[in-house]
Amino acid sequence: MREIIAIDRKERKSFWMMLRSEYHIRFAATARRGLSMLSENVDLVFLSMELPDMNSMEVMGLINRKFPSITVSVIASSQTEEAYLNLSGKETSASGIPSHLLSGVLRVKDFIDQNLSKDLTLAAACKMASMSRTYFCRFFKNVTGHSLRNYQHVVKMRIANELFRDKRLPVKVVARKLGYQDANYFSTLFKKINGTSPRQRQSSDQTLDHQWF
Repeated sequence: MREIIAIDRKERKSFWMMLRSEYHIRFAATARRGLSMLSENVDLVFLSMELPDMNSMEVMGLINRKFPSITVSVIASSQTEEAYLNLSGKETSASGIPSHLLSGVLRVKDFIDQNLSKDLTLAAACKMASMSRTYFCRFFKNVTGHSLRNYQHVVKMRIANELFRDKRLPVKVVARKLGYQDANYFSTLFKKINGTSPRQRQSSDQTLDHQWF
């Protein structure tokens, strides 16, 4: 499992510490501190809507531009979290999701990120997470912002976008490397998600470097 960063209010730090025994989690109480922690090794960022120094939507945009492979998950409000705690009596993560369910979702997410040539079915994902179909679909989307199928496509297209920096790579080679046997279907998905065709991406000289502030 790669590194997870939680950018949240300092009084909610204790919630994140509950997961440190299983995951490598770093905490930041400000957006600027959280942004300074980012690297290619970061897999997931939990982002609070209540940051003291920057607008959370601005922060999300900065992360997506600088590190498109990082998944950003918006944290539920403290009111939602407290209500869940009172009703269930169970420990929750700072995202408002029970810790054992969040662990299952992250296990599936990690598998997808590390096995790009494979297509994970919903049944297999539920088994891996030890969750029912209903709970898994709900919480997976809460964490990633996507359904299981869409998340797999998005992750693969992000990687494809990087691979196409090599102008010599044939489209069909990249498609097969990422588990797509139909190059035309792959190209359609690539354009839908990245806004440009594979050929246009390869011929583009546009720089991907961005400034933080």
